[in-house]
Amino acid sequence: MIKLINILHEIVGSIYKDNPNTWTHATNRDEVIQSIKQQGKWIGKGENLDEFVYEVQPGRFITRKDNGSAPNFFKGEIYSGAEGSKYLITFTPKQQFPDIESYDWSKVDYPLMPNRNFSNNKSFKQSGGIGILKPGYRDKKNFKFYKFDSKNYIEFDINNF
Repeated sequence: MIKLINILHEIVGSIYKDNPNTWTHATNRDEVIQSIKQQGKWIGKGENLDEFVYEVQPGRFITRKDNGSAPNFFKGEIYSGAEGSKYLITFTPKQQFPDIESYDWSKVDYPLMPNRNFSNNKSFKQSGGIGILKPGYRDKKNFKFYKFDSKNYIEFDINNF
């Protein structure tokens, strides 16, 4: 198993070699791909984009769940443990990565905002490099789609899925 994980890191690493600002979502669910194809954009199951929360609740204890159905991404690699997932979906923003802290991410010109365990965070450092896509960046044309064929991740056109 360790050998497979090392090989997958090598394969997946090639996806990021041209741009370390690439973010990845890994899934085994065909329904995710079908939903993006049918809707033309990525809306999480049960998610209402009109209720998207951009603010970060200050304080030590997080008492609410923010954007619990929003698609989450990991910067520069796949989540540990998600290697070999059936599908990888990548997103590469045109904007520079904001190495900042903010309590209101609606004012930050970046398509993702830090969120870990369904709680918005003030920085990507605090979220461990995990972010969710803001509503205005969900169009399917913004993503690249890959399917694992037991040896490699091969890019595919979602319109032909």
